Amino acid sequence: MIASARHAPFETAHAVVPLVYLVGELACSMLALEPVCAAISLAGAIAASLALRGSKATARSLRQLLPWLLLVCLLNPAFSTRGSTVLAWVWNHPIYLESLAYGACMGTMLAAVFLWVGVGGRMLAPDRLMTLSGRTLPTITVMASMTARLIPQLLRRGRLMRSCELACSGTVPTSMRARVAAGARRTTTLMAWSLEDSVVCADVMRARGWESGALRTSWQPTRFGRRDLAAVACLAALVTLALLTTCTRMMGFSFYPMMGTLGPWWSYLPATLLAGLPTALDLGGRIRWSR
Repeated sequence: MIASARHAPFETAHAVVPLVYLVGELACSMLALEPVCAAISLAGAIAASLALRGSKATARSLRQLLPWLLLVCLLNPAFSTRGSTVLAWVWNHPIYLESLAYGACMGTMLAAVFLWVGVGGRMLAPDRLMTLSGRTLPTITVMASMTARLIPQLLRRGRLMRSCELACSGTVPTSMRARVAAGARRTTTLMAWSLEDSVVCADVMRARGWESGALRTSWQPTRFGRRDLAAVACLAALVTLALLTTCTRMMGFSFYPMMGTLGPWWSYLPATLLAGLPTALDLGGRIRWSR
């Protein structure tokens, strides 16, 4: 199944339902400065990205995040000289196990947050954001939706231009000067292309009465009903429980001067359920539609 044919969880629900889930999961991921909690958040983000975005997009994101994860993991021992277990000495500088573990946990948390943001873009598309605040904050909503569309568009056009250049020339620039010149040429072309699109977009918005000053109307594909209220209540309860357990584990675990002990398995169950909910809903939908 191609990525465009995938159905995101909460797709038939009101946009408030995925918004509550994403806000809660991002909050749990940002507070997951504990080894097991960070691993749960990253594993859930990878599973949800595989289910909703596909293997190619997930592999591309992981390939981009891996250098940053390693950088954060290795930089913390270089600047933090706290700990009790010396692993090695580098230029008369001790490398502590505790500092390395803290850096690895921090890098895992950052990677999980970035992956969850990508999953959130699939679960809560820009047109669904318009249904939430299109009437109350029209300018900010339009700016956010256009920015969310512009970044992938620029990346896609950059790859297209590079492929066209390679197809026309037949050779890959090897020298640094040739690479800089090719990059500057593509950047200039992308800027001109984007400026031309912005002029066309401004004309279209003006033709549709954006500057008329009248109250905007918006099409509501779904209405907030009883099922949505029940889903929000259940998600709020699960998010609250996951936040409480994650905060408890984070405050009960310490890296310095010695790493503390992990909590019981049941204390990680709410965070696991919250992180695995999109994947479970996606698998349930696949099984239901395959019958």
